[in-house]
Amino acid sequence: MNKIQFIAELKNRLSSLPPCDINKFIDYYSEMIDDRIEDGLSEEEAVNDLGNIENIVSQIFSEYPEKTEVYSPAEKTVSSGKKLSSSWIVLIAVLTSPIWIPLISSAASVVFSVIISVAAIMIVLYALDFAFAVCGITSVVASIPLLLQLEVFQSGMCFGLGLICIGLSILLFFGANWFTKQTVKFFKYIFRKTNELFKKRGAAA
Repeated sequence: MNKIQFIAELKNRLSSLPPCDINKFIDYYSEMIDDRIEDGLSEEEAVNDLGNIENIVSQIFSEYPEKTEVYSPAEKTVSSGKKLSSSWIVLIAVLTSPIWIPLISSAASVVFSVIISVAAIMIVLYALDFAFAVCGITSVVASIPLLLQLEVFQSGMCFGLGLICIGLSILLFFGANWFTKQTVKFFKYIFRKTNELFKKRGAAA
């Protein structure tokens, strides 16, 4: 199923919802597909990555139980009830702010610490790689004067040590690149899922 087919099918299944709600969900899932395509997936893979459309529709209607029937003007009374509920939610949020604000601050501090730690690991890996490369090149170069002075054993030791350091620097370079790519991929995945969660809540609002 491609994007057009998925959007058409989703729009058809959500036909009992108000048009404004339908448009919100269509825009939300359309953007989700576009985000996955930007990440390198094909259009069909991006649609499949969203999951079964039956589950998507069921989840939407589970969040809007009052919308499972055909929408009618009589349902406007529900909207006023929602506004009242929103007022209570705001009031509760204000009253409980001394609890959840420190919790959010602590969570943000932990996330920031993890990011800093991961960045430090990447810097250390590349610094070690640079150090091995410099040590290897220096040892190889230093072996030449020793050889000219007929210090064959010392020259061979320096040359061998240089080759070992250069080999380690090459391995470490690929290892550091792999770690960096996986880290960026992981954080990109977390950001995308978090962004989708907020978009979904926005669409449900």
